[in-house]
Amino acid sequence: MSEENREIAEDLTEKEYLNTETISVDFDFSDSNILLNIPDGWEMKKIKDIGKVTSGTTPLRSNKTYHTDGNIPWVKTTDLNNSLIINTEEKVTELALKETSLRIYPKNTVLVAMYGGFNQIGRTGILGIDAAINQALSAITVDAEETDPTFY
Repeated sequence: MSEENREIAEDLTEKEYLNTETISVDFDFSDSNILLNIPDGWEMKKIKDIGKVTSGTTPLRSNKTYHTDGNIPWVKTTDLNNSLIINTEEKVTELALKETSLRIYPKNTVLVAMYGGFNQIGRTGILGIDAAINQALSAITVDAEETDPTFY
């Protein structure tokens, strides 16, 4: 890490900043294990190097055949609980899966709310079941041999 970046990092840890300004620091993470307290034997990687980020789909609400009496779990931002997701408030139908761009995400997919109502942005969850997700969610799927989703 450059001396300039080290000084900025030290300054950030010593002061409390309000969310009234944006601070942009270009860190060189090659020597950051000490700064970030990464355990020995672990390595930091970018998400794009270990997996894929996609987003979900919301079938038309006006088409009742997509939402009535469905059996496929469909995760919304309000279902995210910052832990394991084993049930969803709503389900979608097989027809919705067939006729729209919905897809089923596998168990252990990490979900992040991109937008939503009050206190929903940034919520996370890990799928404990296979499920479809709505358009407000990002899904991070990774190779299980590369990483453990509980540490994202």
